[in-house]
Amino acid sequence: AEGDLAARAEELQKRRFEVGQALERMERELAEVSAEHEADRTELHGYEVQHAHLQASYEDHRQRLDELEATSQELRAATESLIDLTSAPAEISRLRNSLKMFGAVNLGAQEDYDRLKERHDSMSTQIADLEAASTSLREVMTEMDQASTRQFSESFKKVRVSFAELFTELFNGGQADLVLTQPDDLLGTGIDIVAQPPGKRLQNLSLLSSGEKALTAIAFLLALLKARPSPFVVLDELDAPLDEGNVERVARKFEEFSAHTQFITITHNRKTMEFARVLYGVTASEPGVSRLVAVSLEEAQREAHVPQPVTDAPSEQPAEPGLTAHAAIGRG
Repeated sequence: AEGDLAARAEELQKRRFEVGQALERMERELAEVSAEHEADRTELHGYEVQHAHLQASYEDHRQRLDELEATSQELRAATESLIDLTSAPAEISRLRNSLKMFGAVNLGAQEDYDRLKERHDSMSTQIADLEAASTSLREVMTEMDQASTRQFSESFKKVRVSFAELFTELFNGGQADLVLTQPDDLLGTGIDIVAQPPGKRLQNLSLLSSGEKALTAIAFLLALLKARPSPFVVLDELDAPLDEGNVERVARKFEEFSAHTQFITITHNRKTMEFARVLYGVTASEPGVSRLVAVSLEEAQREAHVPQPVTDAPSEQPAEPGLTAHAAIGRG
C-alpha cells in the first residue's frame, strides 16, 4: 500500500544516492590519476625533448666527424711528402673543442624513457577504465530514474482515479483530486489533496473539518489498497471523528475490500464492531492485571441460529472496567 510505495521510493532513492556517491568517488580518483598522468606526461615530454636534442647533436657530430675524417684523408694525401708540424697544435685544439661540444651524455636516458612510457601507458589504461565505469554508472542512474518515474506515474494515475471514485462514494457526492506540486519533476514532486464535499467549494485538505479530513484520508487509503492490495492493514481509532452514518459507510467499504485485505482496527465505536468477524478486548479487572477476551461473532451467530448480524453483541454483557475492543474485519 502506501508504505510499500514509500519503501520502494526510499529504496530507489537510497540506491540512487549510493550510485551517486560511487560516481563522485570515481570522479575524484579520475582527477587524481589525471593530475599524476599530466605530471608524468610533462616529465616524459622533457625526456623526449632531451632525447631528440641528443639525437640531433649526435647526428650533427657524426656528420662533422665524417667531414673531419674526409678532411684528414685529404690532409694525409696532401702531406704524404711533407708534414707541417707547425699547424698540428691548432688542429689538435680544434678537435678537442669539437669533442667538448658533445657535452655530458646521460647514459640512463633510455631507461628513464622506457620507465615513464610504461607508467604513461598504465595510467592511460586506468583513465579509460574509470571513464568507462563513470559512463556505466551514469547509465544505471538514468535507467533507475526512468524506471522510478514510470512506476510512480502509473501508480499515481491509478490511485488518482480510484481516489476520486471512493471520495464520491464515501461522501455521497462531491469531488476530489490529487494534484502534483511539480509535474515536470516526478521524482521530487509532492502531492496535494484537493476536495469538495457536497455543498462546499473546492479547497485544500488542510481547510476541511476533522471528520471530513478523516473521511478523505480513508478514501485515499482505500485508493492505495485498490492500486496495490496489502495482506493486512492496522487502523488505530480511524472512526473516532466520524458520525454514525459515516462510520457505517466506511465499515461497509472495508467489508468490501476484505476479500483481499484483512483489517485490524482498534475502536470504541459499537457500529464498527457490528461489522467485525472477531472481537478482542483487553480488560483490567484488577489493578496491574490485564486479561484478553475474544469473541467470534460468526460462531456466536451459528450457535444462536440467528441469520442476521448480532448488532448489539458487545452490549449483551456488562462492560468490565477498562475494556478496550479490537475489531478484526476481513479474512480469517
